[in-house]
Amino acid sequence: MTLVLDANVIVRALNQKEEGHDEARKLLDDLVGGRLRAVEPVTVLVEVSGALARRVDEETSRSAFDLLLNCDSVTWEPVEQGLAAEAARLARECKLKGADAIFAAVAERNEIPLITYDDELRKKAGQRIPVHGTWPP
Repeated sequence: MTLVLDANVIVRALNQKEEGHDEARKLLDDLVGGRLRAVEPVTVLVEVSGALARRVDEETSRSAFDLLLNCDSVTWEPVEQGLAAEAARLARECKLKGADAIFAAVAERNEIPLITYDDELRKKAGQRIPVHGTWPP
């Protein structure tokens, strides 16, 4: 199965203090172990790095960056002009925040589900694409 994992799923998986850590960690372990595949916008590297540096520490942030960048189960989606246009359209039509619209656009473009713990994103983008708060749903 191929999914888009929102940055909050990866952050939760790598921060033991986060509620729902175990469930998120299983998703990340399945991704790293090749039991799941993901298509991710390259911007997830920045989001995850910043969040983990703020919430945990710089070493965890660096380790997460390396783990994601070198994960063979991840296909990286560049945020080029076409994806930016798709994300901007979704942001307008679904009233999404910018980064959320990028994740939604990657899911829509690749016709795959988006996994997120963001209730607002699930409600708004869920009108257009499959969005789940858990996997399997």
